[in-house]
Amino acid sequence: MNGNVVGHTVFLSHSVKDEDEKAASTVYDYLERQGIRCFMDKRDLVPGKLYPEQLATAIRESLAVVLVFSSSSDASPAVQNEMAIAANNRIPIIPLRVEDVRPRSLEFFLAACQWLDAFTSPFEQHLPKLAAAVKQHLDSQLQKDHPRSRGSTELSGVMTSQPAVRHPNVTLEEASRFFYTSTNGLNMSNSKAFSLAKLWMEQHADKDFALFKELCLLGYRMTEGLNMSSDDAVRVALRFLERYDRKDFSTFKESCLYAYRITGGLNMSGKQAAEFGFSKLSLG
Repeated sequence: MNGNVVGHTVFLSHSVKDEDEKAASTVYDYLERQGIRCFMDKRDLVPGKLYPEQLATAIRESLAVVLVFSSSSDASPAVQNEMAIAANNRIPIIPLRVEDVRPRSLEFFLAACQWLDAFTSPFEQHLPKLAAAVKQHLDSQLQKDHPRSRGSTELSGVMTSQPAVRHPNVTLEEASRFFYTSTNGLNMSNSKAFSLAKLWMEQHADKDFALFKELCLLGYRMTEGLNMSSDDAVRVALRFLERYDRKDFSTFKESCLYAYRITGGLNMSGKQAAEFGFSKLSLG
């Protein structure tokens, strides 16, 4: 259980029918193994909070909705509400048909959707095709958010044209989660967080992601005062990684803290404090 409404990319919609819930759980487990973070009510709703609000937020923050479609889901008022929220927010809907029936109540929402039939046994044989369709939708959404991601790419204002490489110490899911939640302040929309994580994997994955996180935390939260925008925190972190490595981090951190907070009077912006830290490193 994720214990959080955020940090996913796909919302799973299904009826309360046992067979539909079982199919949704199987889809959830399979997509998560493929590195696609999912949201499912029975697994991810936070106890004590209003579940309609949680569900609506989860749908709005998704990049795609997978509907486990059956006669039960077609007749479900809850599923109808979920499809309405997805449609109103222009979230792509991928119907996974687990029963050989056509939509009636949901026809308005599904008329233009491409179906994926999965009512023949074994059910699991259809999941690779579903995962491929989901990834295609996610890539399409990323291209809309970042049309320059093919070739020269911008990550929070830093242009690069490095060849794509994959760093073994970070996954797309971990990077997405960091950009969205881990800093407890470096907050942005879920789609932007996923987009930035994807760009990191493609363009900056040769760099030390653990150090990148520490730098962002220094710039945004850990100093309890070195306040700056999330984009500026990312820019400072990438600038440091372009020129320095972990052995220089402690000097940089101490210099920024000194310039901004420890003096108790040398007041300046977070960006100015970062410049002080860089100047300290350049002076050796």
